[in-house]
Amino acid sequence: MMLTCDLCAFADCVSPSQMSAAAVKTGAARPQKYLVIGDIHGCVDEFKALIAKAGLPDMTSPAARAACDIDWTVVHVGDLLGKGPASAQVVQYCIDINAIGVAGNHDNQAVLCASVMALPQYLEAVKEVTPFWDEEKRPLSHRLPYAGVGFYQAGTETEHSKIAKSLTKPQFVYLLRLPLFLQFPSSNPDVADVVVVHAGVKPPFDASSAEGLWKQLPDWSVNMRNLCSDGSVSNAANADAAPPPPPQAGSGSGSGSGSGSGSRSDAKPVVSAWAKVYSEAVAASRASAVSAAAGDAKQAAPTAQIEQKQAKFIIFGHDAVRGLQRYEWALGLDTGCCYGKLLSGVVLPERAVIQVAAAREYSKPNIKLDGAAHKPLQTVASASAAEPATKK
Repeated sequence: MMLTCDLCAFADCVSPSQMSAAAVKTGAARPQKYLVIGDIHGCVDEFKALIAKAGLPDMTSPAARAACDIDWTVVHVGDLLGKGPASAQVVQYCIDINAIGVAGNHDNQAVLCASVMALPQYLEAVKEVTPFWDEEKRPLSHRLPYAGVGFYQAGTETEHSKIAKSLTKPQFVYLLRLPLFLQFPSSNPDVADVVVVHAGVKPPFDASSAEGLWKQLPDWSVNMRNLCSDGSVSNAANADAAPPPPPQAGSGSGSGSGSGSGSRSDAKPVVSAWAKVYSEAVAASRASAVSAAAGDAKQAAPTAQIEQKQAKFIIFGHDAVRGLQRYEWALGLDTGCCYGKLLSGVVLPERAVIQVAAAREYSKPNIKLDGAAHKPLQTVASASAAEPATKK
């Protein structure tokens, strides 16, 4: 089930051939750096501007890349498509610069439309990519368009169906090959603990094996935003929205006469950013591991075992409401570029956050954006912070 390549350590990832194309080799070892970029959403000009601001060479030129004293790779968190003005151009630019990344829910939706419409260029792309999927043993649920909950009625015209019609076969090939998770090379200790996913993960998250990865539902990878105190996952864009509590047998009008457990039928679970919950869980497990090392092994053994699997610093997007999220063990990069806000990225291994302002508002948000989390940083900032950028 495992496939090992330069930038990943599990089957649900890009192929060795795609990875070898992602970096230009000059014979002499050069420092490796990565620019991980948040949700681009068709904003191709801002995409290029952020790459330039980070100081990368002309990534479309093999000669310029070879002449650079740093071996750069551009990585994206998914949602290349939708809302912005140039979805197909963004995909093409990713191809031109050998960018790697993960699939987002909007990417999945466009592929779903192409599948329902049976577009010839899409069907040809599927034929080309299927051997790749089979070679790495990628489950059907981890292949687009089956990675997220989506719906498209044949014969209707939607934003995503229009985008699908505009995509070429090579662009579909690129999208279909995108994994749901991307793990950085274990050979580079400066980034070995970094994992990229579009939306989120539900703790406990074990990226040490393919088996641990499969425990994460694909829908979480491309859609989730919140974790609830009852253990459920919420995809709600409104950070304060909570799913309704499950009905309780015998609860009647709320008197709670059923089990006598003291639970209230009208109580709503507390909703938190999944990244906050995850980061706190990792921090707690590490603290417990320290306790184990200090001699309190009986109390700390379970979490010490988690620590041995290596905690992961997760970079993600998808949550434009919360904007830039900086936690000790997670970094959210969706800062609403398509809504006229910012396109954000992080340079690795330094974990320095950089941003460019959107040229204009391309799409009218139907969600309330937190102004504080969408204001440009005054200086280049660390990706990790003792206190997160948002408290939701």
